[in-house]
Amino acid sequence: MHSTISYPIETPKPGLSENLLSKSSATASLTVKTAVLEKKRLVVLVSPYIVDETEFSKYILSLADKKFTDVLLLMLATNYEDEANGHLQLFTINSLLTGFAFTMKSQMVYGKSWENNLKPIVTEKDTVVCPHDVMVSVGIFSKESLSVRLGKKLNANMIIYAGFVKNDPVHAHNPVRALTFWIGAIAIIVSFFWLGSLIDTKLAGWIATLFLSILTLVQIALGYLWFLLLGK
Repeated sequence: MHSTISYPIETPKPGLSENLLSKSSATASLTVKTAVLEKKRLVVLVSPYIVDETEFSKYILSLADKKFTDVLLLMLATNYEDEANGHLQLFTINSLLTGFAFTMKSQMVYGKSWENNLKPIVTEKDTVVCPHDVMVSVGIFSKESLSVRLGKKLNANMIIYAGFVKNDPVHAHNPVRALTFWIGAIAIIVSFFWLGSLIDTKLAGWIATLFLSILTLVQIALGYLWFLLLGK
């Protein structure tokens, strides 16, 4: 059985409603500003070669839940194989993490460098979740972990994860691939040097200059394409 308790209704004093409304508006404005200031984003760098999307999603959830308002899954595709694997993995992880308190977004960027692609996206207020297992080229002969590389270059908080990325068959160090690259590079240099000397002996004047200029441009373009193909 329910009982009802009645309270006398008081008539507000003149001007009291206006004061309360004014205070309520100020409080609401303060609340909105506070919410904006507390907005925090977790930027997760995702490899196209994640071993288990479900376990990886649980790991992201453990980081993001009740700590961040937004989560951005970011993947770098350097070739068609990365892109094919990546779209499916981003869709799977995004689906597993949809419906929680944070806002989910995913994005694929294209190129050869994480560093160059992250600069226009990541701010100093973001927290970047970075794989330790992914290796990047530093110069011509050496490699280092992506987490180490970005730790030197990005002005943002970083969380490093390991164990979720399988060996990348495309980007893993391959002695045969490296040897093929250098043999091809040397062949390009020697062949164009020979062609240049042949033009220099057979032609003269502006025609020789024109052909040498064209040959130089072709050599640069071919060398760049060769580097894109095998020099990663």
